[in-house]
Amino acid sequence: MARDDGRWDAGAVQPTISAPILHDGALWIYYLGSPAFHGNMFLKGEQRMGLAKLRPDGFASLRANWRAGLATTKPFVWPGGHLEVNSRIQGGNGTPDDGWVRVAILDETGQPMPGYSRAESDPLVTDSIHPSAPKGPTWSRKPQNLDPLIGKKIRLRFFLRQADLYSFRSRGKAGV
Repeated sequence: MARDDGRWDAGAVQPTISAPILHDGALWIYYLGSPAFHGNMFLKGEQRMGLAKLRPDGFASLRANWRAGLATTKPFVWPGGHLEVNSRIQGGNGTPDDGWVRVAILDETGQPMPGYSRAESDPLVTDSIHPSAPKGPTWSRKPQNLDPLIGKKIRLRFFLRQADLYSFRSRGKAGV
């Protein structure tokens, strides 16, 4: 954005001393802004305080547009628990005709594990941070049960279309 847009924070932006605050499912980051760049003697402007809101774990993402993309993790030992995916679906009409994220679970050599292939993966078609969204991926429309994978070396392969993938994690014990 250009300085001549008249925006009060078009030149310099810096965070305040406080840490981000988790509020209503978003990170609130207070910042100071000015239309003047640091050290600019000719363009003066008073600083104002602003508020930026960001999804948790939302500082960076992998994005795929209409042309589908994929990302594969390095091998790691599955600790157990429930796989949660932090993603945002673009367009968001809630059907697989629009955006989606699918997850396949592979063995450490990259071969799909039985029951967890891309073909068996149910598409995540809603924003995963939203309270009504599913808590994680499923396969063949069955509740997620990754207990057979505990202690095994696996890879996750994420397939995306019109979606952002922010993060994934194991949470608690399976089914909790």
